[in-house]
Amino acid sequence: MMLNSHRLRRSGFTIVEMMVVVFVLGMIMMMSLGFFMESLKSTFVSEQKNLINNDIRTLTGKLSEVAKESNFTVLYESFQDADRDKAEDRLLDGNSGDFLIFGFQNEPDLSLSLNAPLPIMRVVGYYRSPSNPSDPESEGPVRFFDSDADFKYAANNQPLLNPSDPLNPPSIEEILDTLYPYSSLGSHQEVVEMSEGLANKRLFYNFGKSTTMVNGKIIHGVEAKRVTDTYNFTISTRR
Repeated sequence: MMLNSHRLRRSGFTIVEMMVVVFVLGMIMMMSLGFFMESLKSTFVSEQKNLINNDIRTLTGKLSEVAKESNFTVLYESFQDADRDKAEDRLLDGNSGDFLIFGFQNEPDLSLSLNAPLPIMRVVGYYRSPSNPSDPESEGPVRFFDSDADFKYAANNQPLLNPSDPLNPPSIEEILDTLYPYSSLGSHQEVVEMSEGLANKRLFYNFGKSTTMVNGKIIHGVEAKRVTDTYNFTISTRR
């Protein structure tokens, strides 16, 4: 009887043995959870990088296409009215801004005058829209508009880009003020979800008469985990 009782006691687990088992199981679970979290994080980062690459391809494709067809570009500091309401606001070589305009001109009507101006028939704009309007350097999406798609009429019921007085066509600033006032900020199609400017905190940089460099950081993800990549691309108009 004493032998059987001794064997019965030896067949169970001691408290120390149970603690060791619990500890080992806990370590295994922690290692598995860590592996799972790292795998989840890696998948998330990979997905965000794919979105960034898609943004880069989309923006590059759109800018390349419009640059090949346009006659000139005009760069302004921002989309705000005060930064693009007069010719003096146009940025010269060596300056950076967040609002780039592509202009398309038609041949002048020499039957009217030998000095007839080149009328602007279409404008396409790309601008970075800061998430915090009071902080123009804050991150924000890149948006674009195209006057061919956003056909509107001037007050005289004539298409603004085909003026009734061909000898006095509207300037770029007048076209923007009528078709794309500051109140339309954020209403245009989004090309890039979130970005920061790297050219002195701006997205575009002028370094030639018809050449502009896009220099920015594209951002995806959430507040807890941001995924970023820099973007550099040079565009030139046909003239």
